[in-house]
Amino acid sequence: MKTFNRGVKAAIMHVLDQEGLNILWNVDAFEEKINSYSLDYYEECYEMTKAVKSGLFDTLILNRHIPIRDHVDMLCDFLEIEVNEALFMLGLSWDIVNEIDWDIEILNLDEAMKNAREHEKIRDLHVAALAYYDGVGVPQDYETAYHLFEELEYMGDDEAYYYLGMMNEEGNGVEMDREKAIHYYRLGANLNENECFYALGKVYLEDGHVEEAMNQLVESEDPRSYGLLGTIYEDQNNFVEAYQHYHKGAREYDALSLYRLGRLYQEGLGVEQDLSETIKYYSYAYYLGHQEAMLALAHMYALGEGVEVNAKFAHDLYEQYHESVGNEYENL
Repeated sequence: MKTFNRGVKAAIMHVLDQEGLNILWNVDAFEEKINSYSLDYYEECYEMTKAVKSGLFDTLILNRHIPIRDHVDMLCDFLEIEVNEALFMLGLSWDIVNEIDWDIEILNLDEAMKNAREHEKIRDLHVAALAYYDGVGVPQDYETAYHLFEELEYMGDDEAYYYLGMMNEEGNGVEMDREKAIHYYRLGANLNENECFYALGKVYLEDGHVEEAMNQLVESEDPRSYGLLGTIYEDQNNFVEAYQHYHKGAREYDALSLYRLGRLYQEGLGVEQDLSETIKYYSYAYYLGHQEAMLALAHMYALGEGVEVNAKFAHDLYEQYHESVGNEYENL
């Protein structure tokens, strides 16, 4: 299986800086400009040109909270491509969308929010809250988003509990308050909100309360829950259960599950050793920006484990890993 190189992202960002964001809606111009980098990234440039043609950037800008599985299925069906291609396009496009300040304005937003309040249109107000939370169509404003989610909680929007909890936990729009975050997560979990089960399980796990964490995670259908459950079973040396949960998460393209499943195939733990499966799952996790998968892939390409030795690609992966770790520290 071909592992595409996310290093082409720098070339795309350079094109956008030089030509402006409108080039993403001019396929011919984008293809001409990006092809100047095709000597190093021929296949990657071709894949990203297809992403532009498909309207993927439009979809991601306006629908940031659609599950990854839905995006991948859409790309596979619409473009008649394999998962490997779809996940590469999606992961890279997602990074680009999140790094750019989009000059998009939601017209008549104040009027729409007033109408939503007067007629208790929960979904419309929820969309407005997400717009402020993501900074799409309006300048990013966590404080306004937080107040809108508080309104939504009062109006009976169960999904608001997850965002209220997360914003308290991370200190976005409100002072950091972990106990208040847990309070909101519990309220949402009592209403069977999958994301709240996941968030509560994650908090319990961080605090070392493994049994309580498992009780929450098993109730959740949030794909991230499968990855966390798998790590718990793996820590207990129950590799069969770990494999089963990672496999469930991998079907939904949860990055942690993909990486950990690749590791089990690499070590032959709970499943027969299969380095081709290792490369596949590491690649999928790498496309989604998983740092450990990036590093593990670099080792495999450097040593020729399950693939032909590719020193240049291994070097690129090592550089991308160190850059991502460095950026993480800069944001602390």
